[in-house]
Amino acid sequence: MKYLIVYFLIITNSLFGQIADLPSLIAKVDPAVVKVYVLDDRGEPVSQGSGVAINTNGTFITNFHVLEGARKAVILTPEGKQHEVGKILDYSADKDLIKFTVNSKGASFKAVEISTELPLKGSNVFSLGYPNGFLLEGESTVSTGIISGSRTVGENKLIQTTTPITHGSSGGGLFDNKGLLIGITTGTFAGNVEDLHANMNKVVPAYEINTLVQKYNWTLEELYLNTRDLTCYLTGLALYNQEEYMQAFTVFNDCLEERKYDPKIFYLMGTCLFHIGRGATSEGYTQPDKEILTRALDFYKAALEIEQDYVPVFCYSSMILEYLGDLENAFTLAQKAYELNPQSPFSNYALAKQYANKDDWKEAHKYMRNAIIIAEEKENNKGYLHQYYLELAIFSLMIGEQTNSDNYFEKSIELNSMNMDAYFHYGLSLKRRQLFDKACNYLTQLQNLSPHYAIPGIGSVKNEVEELKCKNPDQGSIKEVKIGLQIWMAENLNVEHFRNGDPIPQAKTKEEWIKAGNEGKPAWCYYNNDKKNRTTYGKLYNWYAVNDPRGLAPEGWRVPSLDNWKYLIQYLGGNEVAGKKMKVGFINDTSSTNSSGFSARAGGSRLPNGLFNGGLGLQGWYWAFTVDGIGMITLYSDFPMIDAVEFEMEKVKEDFDWKRIGFSVRCVKEIENDNLKKPILIIYD
Repeated sequence: MKYLIVYFLIITNSLFGQIADLPSLIAKVDPAVVKVYVLDDRGEPVSQGSGVAINTNGTFITNFHVLEGARKAVILTPEGKQHEVGKILDYSADKDLIKFTVNSKGASFKAVEISTELPLKGSNVFSLGYPNGFLLEGESTVSTGIISGSRTVGENKLIQTTTPITHGSSGGGLFDNKGLLIGITTGTFAGNVEDLHANMNKVVPAYEINTLVQKYNWTLEELYLNTRDLTCYLTGLALYNQEEYMQAFTVFNDCLEERKYDPKIFYLMGTCLFHIGRGATSEGYTQPDKEILTRALDFYKAALEIEQDYVPVFCYSSMILEYLGDLENAFTLAQKAYELNPQSPFSNYALAKQYANKDDWKEAHKYMRNAIIIAEEKENNKGYLHQYYLELAIFSLMIGEQTNSDNYFEKSIELNSMNMDAYFHYGLSLKRRQLFDKACNYLTQLQNLSPHYAIPGIGSVKNEVEELKCKNPDQGSIKEVKIGLQIWMAENLNVEHFRNGDPIPQAKTKEEWIKAGNEGKPAWCYYNNDKKNRTTYGKLYNWYAVNDPRGLAPEGWRVPSLDNWKYLIQYLGGNEVAGKKMKVGFINDTSSTNSSGFSARAGGSRLPNGLFNGGLGLQGWYWAFTVDGIGMITLYSDFPMIDAVEFEMEKVKEDFDWKRIGFSVRCVKEIENDNLKKPILIIYD
């Protein structure tokens, strides 16, 4: 039966796939069809599609699902030139189309001519796309067939064609016998894997391109932020990017049926389980969960069944086998990843790790150095550079390059001030060389970031600090500035514990933020739930955290009263000019000098409904105490004044929402005879 099906397909393609002078038509339109790669934080391709140039200035069309959730992407032209995806002009998730430009620096592109008509049933057509996986080399693939009909799905008309369309071809072009673009290839109507041979493939009519008339001019990051609640997949991806891997896995699992031909969802689900199972936490490491890691391998195998050249899958699978103790196969998979793409930082990293497992430190050092060189040469590949430098520091120790090792540790911390592993390993290295003061410096910094950090079998930061009798410089590590008679923090508050040591709950999701507010419980979050905002903008706290009797401010500090703020504003010249002397890093703000050294940041806010408001770099809000209610300080990027506003007790009682908002906190130092300190007011529900 299988041979009969193949024979039938050959015969039908011979009868209906004839287009006069097909090679000339291909030569005409092929230069306009490109590869589209979506990149992860490492700069590694994690999904691939095709795209079509629709004008010579660098405007392209592809499927929405090709760039769905992307934060970095590039195109690769038939000539091998790479261009970063620049601006999103318009999109329709419903029609599965997205129009975008590329950063072309004046380059000119071959463009197609778009048909405005629906092709006739039985018409001969051909498609061009890139179904050949993640390898950078390789030309486009042409397939021929006929228009077998049309279907209406929801409110959208779709073309059905016998032209073969496989993974990677999504977003490519379907052309008629004149070389006109008649559609954008999208996927299949087949409901099951066993039906894929029937070539019931779907295409979005090309005339739908003309309905994309908006000019959003969004970056990919802005597209992601504006669409992350649009589909089940995007909801899962938002959780994944927030490192909420268990919740992300659950959401992806709900999307699995509708995306069962997409290798990326299997890759993401496997990677969720990798992060859950390997035992890494914000406080160090626990023992790996081998059962969860084994399940992760199953999802990676499913991804490879669809896309056999998926380099990140081989890399992660190699690391999982290392955790499971199968070092021989771990090495084999790392080698396979490197063979597929020796110019991948991740494949070099994975191979270096496996050489380290063999105690071949020179080879490990060589491949880790390669990973860094490649990543630094390519702007899109710097996401994990801090981790590469950490590993290189350790490998350098093992081959006796002590000075280089120190430089690499420090580079790792410079690139990512939250790289707790780097603080710990560097501290231990310094301790072994009896450089105790310097060791204490890094270990106490780690203790302030994560008081319970530990690695099984190696040690904990608590024990190391106690053994070295380090003085914790927590107070000294807080940046401060004296303005008039007051000493202020010169950075936004970043604590995760009350003064008595009790943890302040983090609201990691919109639902958790709403729940904390409704129950009158303290909570904090990062803007956009992205911990990358920690260092620059600090945390956002609701009023229940600010007003908690356990004390939000560190020892020796307090949350300021509104009078503290008013004194500060008056000392700096009043509302009209004080803001200019206090602000730093506000977007499109060319007049502010931060001459006071206060360094006010536009950290945005979080509304009672869990939505983020204001935008980083645009608006900043700070909490303050008053005798009769709540104080709020506001600074704007496009407005020179600074506002200090008081909301009276009666209004606060009536308007429950004020206590559920999330603002930044800037503390003032406690001093003797502090006339500006107001009694802490407990606001009752």
